[in-house]
Amino acid sequence: MSTPYSDVINASAIKFKDFRFDKLKVEDPASWTTRMEGFLLTGLPLFRNCKKSLSDRDETLGQFNETLDFDEIDILSDCLVIKWLDYNLNNTLNLNSLLQEKNSSKRVNEPAMLSANRLLISQRLEELNRKMSDYGFSNYITEVTS
Repeated sequence: MSTPYSDVINASAIKFKDFRFDKLKVEDPASWTTRMEGFLLTGLPLFRNCKKSLSDRDETLGQFNETLDFDEIDILSDCLVIKWLDYNLNNTLNLNSLLQEKNSSKRVNEPAMLSANRLLISQRLEELNRKMSDYGFSNYITEVTS
């Protein structure tokens, strides 16, 4: 059996809201899928100690060649969201510094924005680590009791 990337992408789509991505999904679904798969694949190294081989994939079919369970899909969707947050943090910083005038009354407080976004990423990483610990512990219990 296998697990399509779309299972993970769909699980992650409810974890964040981005009007640009929503618009891209409607206007150019292929580009949206490519971007989401990019976040998924760059997030794979965050999932340490997965019992299944995440490197056993078929890029052409857009799938993992292993059947992932609900916990594995949930953890991977969190990895995708963290990579999306990181991308947006870097992208926002670059755009704000280019678009804002120094004397503008609408100028964003970049240090506060940076701090808030980094805190959000840090919280998501803590939650991800908790989920991976729970996942590893439940697998350990299953092996011991078998």
